[in-house]
Amino acid sequence: MSRDSLDLEGVLRDAKPSLHEAELLERCFAHTLTAEAGRELQVAGSPLSRPKMILSGWVGLARFLDDGRRQFMDLHIAGDFTAFRLRSDAHAQAYAICLTPVQYVEVAEILHGVNAQPGLYPGLLAKMRASEEEQRARLFDHILRVGRMLAHERLAHFALELYRRHERVGLATAQSFPMPLTQEVLGDVLGLSTVHINRTLQQLRREGLLKTANGRWQIPNIEALRAVAAETREPGSIS
Repeated sequence: MSRDSLDLEGVLRDAKPSLHEAELLERCFAHTLTAEAGRELQVAGSPLSRPKMILSGWVGLARFLDDGRRQFMDLHIAGDFTAFRLRSDAHAQAYAICLTPVQYVEVAEILHGVNAQPGLYPGLLAKMRASEEEQRARLFDHILRVGRMLAHERLAHFALELYRRHERVGLATAQSFPMPLTQEVLGDVLGLSTVHINRTLQQLRREGLLKTANGRWQIPNIEALRAVAAETREPGSIS
């Protein structure tokens, strides 16, 4: 695996699975699958019956207008579940599209196990519950970012979010993380034109807040970028 990929050991880096959980994970990770860029892993409106865990690559959750314009509501990266809800009768609210080549494992057996016998898989159940909460929190952040932030604030806030997510799974190095997305895709994530994305990236680079090279973004000064990002207050902290 490359430094931008996870394996079973990486997924379990901060966990102590039970024997039942370890056996279930090993079965799922015995069959690694790949999907090319552009492939749809999930169609909006279809049952979420085949959840996946991403080992490498990027998946975008997109909604489309009738004229073809799209908005990415979330990005799933290495370590994330995609095409996933804990509720067994849930349906997809967006298209899950591979933005890069993606390596993943099917985790439907895990979902079935935690729903059918939660007492046997407490760690996996907690991880899936946490994943749902994180996706919900990211959606709120995304709405605030696109709805109220200026372009440079959006990009700074977005960069910090991605850095934290990669750092959590051990895929951030030297305050940098992989960034394979085109400026067109970034525009569809942040609600900005490609020209505006380009200008904003140049601005952050000139100000020494972001370095972009060799398919990676580096944040030289986390606190300085945080000051630009207009980061939100924690829930319950508004006086």
